[in-house]
Amino acid sequence: MRYSAAFKILVFGFVLIPYFIVAQQNMAGFNKFSKSDNILDKGGAVDFLPFFNKSLKKNNFTSPKPFGIAFSSMIYQQEYISKNLRIKGETVTGIEVFARGDSVSQQTTAGELKGYIKPNIWLFPFLNVYGIFGFTTGEIRPDLFIDGIIIEDLPGIGDYYIDTTFILNDEIRYNGQTFGFGTTLSFGIYPYAFLLDYHYTVTSPSDLEGKMHNHFLSPKFGYYISTKNKNLKIMAWLGAMYFMNDQSFTGEITVEEIAPELVLVFGEKALYSGEIEAIHNWNMLAGINLNIKQKHLVFLEIGFINRIQASIGYGFLF
Repeated sequence: MRYSAAFKILVFGFVLIPYFIVAQQNMAGFNKFSKSDNILDKGGAVDFLPFFNKSLKKNNFTSPKPFGIAFSSMIYQQEYISKNLRIKGETVTGIEVFARGDSVSQQTTAGELKGYIKPNIWLFPFLNVYGIFGFTTGEIRPDLFIDGIIIEDLPGIGDYYIDTTFILNDEIRYNGQTFGFGTTLSFGIYPYAFLLDYHYTVTSPSDLEGKMHNHFLSPKFGYYISTKNKNLKIMAWLGAMYFMNDQSFTGEITVEEIAPELVLVFGEKALYSGEIEAIHNWNMLAGINLNIKQKHLVFLEIGFINRIQASIGYGFLF
């Protein structure tokens, strides 16, 4: 995979600067523990949430505070396959003409920086629900070598193949507001914990057609690192993430770059569009969080294998 200089600088800055934006809850819910374990468990803003909170505490379960607000970020880059490449031009008489790529060799990459605010509620000690309000900025880099095009539905001819080769190498940038919702299922037997997070987001990007719909699914297995300080809990985890982030792209190309003789058919400029599909939807995760006095949650997470990503964030619980 190739990485642009801008992306490397962005990753470097992301690691050093605390962007306040969210990926997952990254906090364990109720956990079974023994009376000898070094655990601090204080109540939250209300007594009736999470539901069944009091009965579980009587049986040596910890329970999270009912409400939270989180700020965190996620940055990633990965490889894609471009498909359904189409070109639209207009003749001198104003008639629209369409063509499609016949054979495409490619190396397409894309990356995004996502920033969210996430209010959340623990309805049950094992179930958290949350909303997502944020912003997404990204870049798609189709690097395509097209061996020929097929002009579609020419009058009296039908589809017509043009044996020409050209390169489509572009950087398509976009940004837009992002909204969504999610839920986290979490439980464990101290010092072990299991988390399963799912969230769905919709982004309305500039300079791209339509909306971007993303699905995230992330199972994690955590382990609490023993400390003598009751005000501090540290959990490390390993897991995986499924990220469905297929997208579309659009741009403009000079027709002479395709073939000079096509200027009479398509005009001097033509619009192109296509879709990108992730080669791999799954990757591996490793992360750590610090839970301070059950009020402050700080986490750092990295992703590797198939998709390079990083997340950092802060949450306040009450």
